[in-house]
Amino acid sequence: MFNLFPNQDDIKLFVPTIHRNMSGITLAPSVNTAVQTYLLPYLGSAFIAQIEGWIATGTHSDITTAVRDAAAWFAVHLAIPQHRIVLADMGTQQQNDNNGVSSPANEEQVKMALWQALRLGYDKLEYLLWEVLLPQKASPDLAFWVGFAGHRIVCDRVLWSPDIFQQYQPLRTPGAMEPWLDLRAVMLDVEDLYLRNVLCDEQLLELRTEICGNSLSNTNELLLPYVQRYVAAKTVMIANNKNHTRHTGRGAKVTGISDPMNPSGDLAYDSGEMNYQAVKNIADIAEFRLWEFLRANADDYPLWRDSHCSGLVADVPSGPNDEHGCGCGCSRCCGESRSSGKSLLAI
Repeated sequence: MFNLFPNQDDIKLFVPTIHRNMSGITLAPSVNTAVQTYLLPYLGSAFIAQIEGWIATGTHSDITTAVRDAAAWFAVHLAIPQHRIVLADMGTQQQNDNNGVSSPANEEQVKMALWQALRLGYDKLEYLLWEVLLPQKASPDLAFWVGFAGHRIVCDRVLWSPDIFQQYQPLRTPGAMEPWLDLRAVMLDVEDLYLRNVLCDEQLLELRTEICGNSLSNTNELLLPYVQRYVAAKTVMIANNKNHTRHTGRGAKVTGISDPMNPSGDLAYDSGEMNYQAVKNIADIAEFRLWEFLRANADDYPLWRDSHCSGLVADVPSGPNDEHGCGCGCSRCCGESRSSGKSLLAI
């Protein structure tokens, strides 16, 4: 069991809707599950144990407060549906109070509280990761966190946070971190399969390294907005179709919204198509602007200029069966296709 609330009633300091007479012990299982599900993947067990020590000694209050705030709201989200019923010898029993002054919340109120708690939890987690921990990344006190692979969530994409992503494409708010997490796999595809065809390996690696090291050069700081606008639009364009399905043991299933507990709805087909075309136009123009910027400033980006992606380097055959240096063996001129500014891969 995790021990973020050694005084069980401390959880009420973070969630004002918990009844003053409710024992914090009742929420302990939900807190434990919340930490396992929502915090552990990004903090790691060693760092959480360190945080528990800080809570016991009353130190590092900025970190401990932010961690407990996120855990409390995620725990409430988990507890709301669980506490509507109890498991008894006679089976499941619905919680009700016919004789007291309280009465169960109606379905609409439950929905609102359920999803508000989840989305607030994600907002609190976003604040913890990017506003509290990331600025202190170099501190020796955060060695357990920095040594945990999951901490790289704060910097391992060119759109490294929900806030950065929303500078180019909107996300559902509150709780923008939840859809941003859903888009991370698509972002990686866009960077590795599309952006790589524009920047080539060396320039892309340099950009990624400087982002995660918080050491952007002046030239890459100028390049980054062009890259981010392109990746954001391309990500949304692909995700509009791809993220409607999930793979199961029985094949791909459509993930349309049919759960009445979820207040969101799917776009109508016409609206979805209009959205796709609008974002596609942005992605196409953003790619063109990226190529245009790189060509105009080629000498500032020698890694890109001297790579085959630039189209500025003469192709040198690498073998008797290759017609040109890229090694694909096709009859098209590599330099000609690259200078067009079009990705080699298409949706």
